[in-house]
Amino acid sequence: MRSTMGRMVLALAALAAGCADGAASDGGPDAAPGMGGMGGMGGGPGAGGQVGMGGDPGMGGDPGMGGLGGQSNVAPDLVGEYLDAFDTRHSVGATWTQVVGDDVLTFHILEADDAAHWAIARNDEANAFNPGLYSRFDWTLGDDLNLWFCQTAYDAADAAAARATPPADAADPANAGCGGFGWTALGPLSTQLEGDWVDDFGTAHTIGADFWRQGEGDEASQFTLVQADRGAGWAVARNADTNAFSPGLWSRFDWVRDGDDAIYVCQTRYDAATRVEAVRATPADATDPATGGCADFAWSRLTKAP
Repeated sequence: MRSTMGRMVLALAALAAGCADGAASDGGPDAAPGMGGMGGMGGGPGAGGQVGMGGDPGMGGDPGMGGLGGQSNVAPDLVGEYLDAFDTRHSVGATWTQVVGDDVLTFHILEADDAAHWAIARNDEANAFNPGLYSRFDWTLGDDLNLWFCQTAYDAADAAAARATPPADAADPANAGCGGFGWTALGPLSTQLEGDWVDDFGTAHTIGADFWRQGEGDEASQFTLVQADRGAGWAVARNADTNAFSPGLWSRFDWVRDGDDAIYVCQTRYDAATRVEAVRATPADATDPATGGCADFAWSRLTKAP
C-alpha cells in the first residue's frame, strides 16, 4: 500500500515516508458535486409524485453527535465500513481496524476533528508494525465522491507528535499528497441489500453496491452511496443533481431487516447540506418500524421484486 500504512503494511510493502508533502489542506468540501446519487424515499416527496417513503419533509434530521472539534473518545465522521482498491477492509469507529487476509491492524482513536478531517490514534500493542506508537489519519471527500484517506503519521512517539505532523495535501488525492504518493480511496462496504425491491406503494427500488435508485425511467430519483455501516443499518448518500427533490444535497437511510425477503427503510435525512450533517443525523427509532419511528410515520417496507 503506497499512500497509507494500511496499504503499505497490510500489503507487506516497504514503508513510505510518514509525512505528506505539499501544503496543508482542510480536507476539501463535504458537499462537492460529483456522480449522481439517489433521492426521495422516506423523507420528502418521492418518485412519481408520491409522498416520500416513511415520512414527510422535516422528519428526523436533527444533528446527532455533532462535530468533534478535537474532542477525545468519539468516533470521527468517517465512521463506517469500507473496502479499498487493495482489498483491505476498514472498520472505523472508536477504533480504526484494517484487515486483509489474516493480517489485522488496530488503531485506537484518541481525538478527532470533523471540521479539519483528521484523527489521532494509538497503534495497538498487537500490531505487527510500530506497536504502541501513534498515528495521524487525514481524510477528504473528492470531487468524484470518493472518500480518500492518508495515514500521515504511523510511528510518532506520542499523540502530540502525531498531531504536529503536517496534514496530507488534498489538492489531488488520487495522484499525490500523501508522502509522495496518492491517497487511498475508500468505497462503502456492501450494505448486503443489493437487488430489486418494491415498496407498499408499488414504487421500484434498485440497490447496488454504491447506488440506490427509486422509481423508473426519467422520473427516477437516485443516490450515490458514499458511507455505510451495515452492522448498525445505515448509509449516507448524495442526492443526484437531477433529482426532483433536494437535488445535490445529502441523505441518510436507516434500515432494519424483516426476515430474508423484506426490509424496513426510513430516509431519516434527505436535505442535509453536507455529508457530515447526514452522518451525524439522529437515527430513526427502530422500536416498532411497522407503526412508527420515522419521524411521525411508520417506516417503509420493501419486499423483493417479483
